[in-house]
Amino acid sequence: SPLGDFLPPEKLVLDLLDASFRRNLLLPNVAPVKRSQCDIPSPAEISRRVVVVGDLHGQFRDLLAILNKDEVGGMPSSTNTLIFNGDLVDRGDMSVEILIALLAIQNTHKDGVLILRGDHETSVMNRKYGFEAEVLKKYNREVLRKFHLWFRTFPFAAVIDDSVFVCHGGLEPHSHQMTIAELNVLSRFREPVPNTPMFELMWCGKSLPLHDT
Repeated sequence: SPLGDFLPPEKLVLDLLDASFRRNLLLPNVAPVKRSQCDIPSPAEISRRVVVVGDLHGQFRDLLAILNKDEVGGMPSSTNTLIFNGDLVDRGDMSVEILIALLAIQNTHKDGVLILRGDHETSVMNRKYGFEAEVLKKYNREVLRKFHLWFRTFPFAAVIDDSVFVCHGGLEPHSHQMTIAELNVLSRFREPVPNTPMFELMWCGKSLPLHDT
């Protein structure tokens, strides 16, 4: 990594992961995102911008471009929420830098960052597409284990203003008729199992068996 010499020490990464882990445990499976603090907002009160960010796949410079350009994303804040819609890691060679940056930003702007889980926030995909090897090169297996536990805390969907449903995958036979309340009672703190609502929301149209537990 070009920034390999500047990676933070392992303890700091683990501390940031633990802090985010605790916050994520309080989130429902389908996280609500409001553009206003009011229950019944008037047009003047809708001041929070919400930006949905697609797959980063280890491209750290893409993240920097998004954060540095207000017209694209801008820095998260109380009035600028960024929803990262899964697939942060794998394929590119700077997935670790992306996660550390998001952990740091989330720690200082708790209301400005929401991370949803995609199919590449799973151990099987990480083993196949490069994230596991990257973490072991830059840190060690304990950090990898903590990243995988952290991934399991990510909500697998969000709803913006009770009207826009956001997920990495989609709605398929096992999920398309479920209510938000029904999705919220599912257990998400695990690896996804094929032919289940959680799997569909993370990975629409796919059938690769993800059997790790």
